[in-house]
This record gives sequence, C-alpha cells and structure tokens, in this order.
Amino acid sequence: MLPTDPLPALVRAFVDDPAGPSGAPLLAEVQRQVRGVCRPYPDAYFSLGRKDDVSLTDLSHRVFTVCARVDKGRFPFLGRPPFRAFAEERLDGRAVRYHSFYARLSVTRELLRDEYARNLTRDPVLRAKAARYAEVVEALQAVGEPLPRPEGGPPRWAPKAEGGGPRLLRGPAALRARLAAACPAPVGALAALALTEGGPASAAQILALIDEVQPPDAVLAAPAGDEGLDLPARLTVRAAVRGAWAGLSDEDRALLAAIVSGEDYDSLVRRDPRFGHKSAVTRALKRCGDRFVGRVLEAVGLPAQESASPPKAVVEAVMEVLEELVPSAQPQGGGAR
Repeated sequence: MLPTDPLPALVRAFVDDPAGPSGAPLLAEVQRQVRGVCRPYPDAYFSLGRKDDVSLTDLSHRVFTVCARVDKGRFPFLGRPPFRAFAEERLDGRAVRYHSFYARLSVTRELLRDEYARNLTRDPVLRAKAARYAEVVEALQAVGEPLPRPEGGPPRWAPKAEGGGPRLLRGPAALRARLAAACPAPVGALAALALTEGGPASAAQILALIDEVQPPDAVLAAPAGDEGLDLPARLTVRAAVRGAWAGLSDEDRALLAAIVSGEDYDSLVRRDPRFGHKSAVTRALKRCGDRFVGRVLEAVGLPAQESASPPKAVVEAVMEVLEELVPSAQPQGGGAR
C-alpha cells in the first residue's frame, strides 16, 4: 500500500489553525520544494543577484507568505490565497505542488520572474546579457523549431527539417572550431550557425558556446549610489515590518492598506469619518510611517532622524513586505476596505 501524501493534510490543518503545529512542517516542505525548483536557475533570478542559502530561504518564506495570505485571481485560486484554495478544493499533493512550485504560472516561478525583473532594472551588466540572450533566441526562432519539453524545463531547439536526406552534425570540439573561424560575427549569425551545424540545444547552451569563442564586451561598471540592502539586512527589514504591522490597530492597518493599494486622499476623506480633511490623513500616515520606519531603521542599525528621509533601499524593502501583507490586512469592522 502506497503511503499517504502528507502535504494536503498539512495545508488543511494550517488553513484551519494558522498558529497551530502544522505551520513548521508545512514551511519545511515549502523550503524543500523551492530549493528543488530553483536548482537550474542562475543567480540573476535571486535577491541581489546571488543564489545562496540566504536568498533561497528568503524566497521560500515569500512563497509561504503568498500562499498563506495573498489572494490570487487566476484559476484555481479564484480570489483566494493558494493554501485556502487548495484546502477548499481538496486538491491532492501533486496538484498542490504543481500550482505552488512547478507550473509556469506557479507562485514560486512568478516570484522568480519578479526578482529577475527587479535585478534587470538595477544591473546594467545583466541587461547587456539579457539583450545578448534575446539575439540568440531571435536567431533560433528563424532557423529552428522548438522541441517538446516537460512543464518547467528549459526550451530546446532543433534545426528546421529540410529536404535532401540526413544532415551531418559537428561534435562539440568541431563546432567550437567552426564558430571560432567565423568570428567576429553578429551574435545572431553565430547562434544560427551553432544550431544548424551542431544540432538540438537550448538558447542558454548556445549562448555559453558563443561567449567562449567571442566573449562579450568588457563588463559595464555599475552606477554608483544606493545599491540596496544586503540579504541579511533585507531579512531583518522583513521581520521588523511584520512586527510593526502586528502592533498596529485595525484602523491603522486599513489606512496603510488603502494607501499601498493606490487609494487617493480625497477618496479616503469621503468614505472614512475619521478624516475630516486631507491633512488629517497626512497626520495619520505620518504617525504610522514613523512607527514603521523607526522600527526598521533601528533593526538595521541606522539612526532614526525625523528630518532625514530613510534610505531608498529601506523604503523599497518596507514596501515589498507591505504589498505581501496588505491583502490579508483588511480590518474586521470600519476603516478602509
């Protein structure tokens, strides 16, 4: 008799009692699955462009938070947090893992793509590499055809079928020599040559081969200035924001939720009797903001000065956590909704 998959029971127990004993084993399973999914991903998809234990832990905690707290509109969530949707639909363990970790639109892969997009805006070197990769993909689309692949696996390409019988393909060493002889040449031309003469490969494999025979230009210097918090500091910020959030009243949570969600001051004044005018909203926000920022600055070891704006990196980290907390932060009565 096959053993019962424990994951659905853990999810249901956590949904019924978030503070109960199922939380720790469920988080451990999330961490195990996230590490498995992330095995083939390069550094560019992780916090601050580094794939290490700290960034993997950070990602695992974010996956858990989204699954536990953040309403998702697409199927099968339909406006519910993923864990609640899994429990209410009584999905089996395979379906839970698919939608949480392995599907192209899974929670984990969605967060990985978001982190890659953030890194892309911060790092000119990564942008240059992405542009070079895009040239390879464009060339492969012109001379090749995609091969069937398992869900979540890297796409592979084969030369388009042509008449005239079988084609003789070069081995790795001969192909490398052939490409080297063709240099210098546009990246796209080298990619097309590598596919047609080397046979099926992924875009990443072909780009790695091109980089060997025709290295990219000198690495661009990153701009000076605010380069963000290191990973331990980001984890500290996350813990500090969660602690500050837990200490707020329902009314203050509702106010921050409304602002983070994009509601303007005029709308708040019209529908919330606490605010007779916009300056009252400003004062309430300053009180909440001072509490948040002061606690976060203290946690990361920076002085809390009323006259100085907090570092941009701290503000970004605070907003990231608030965006995760807001969907589950609506008050039980009164206030912003």
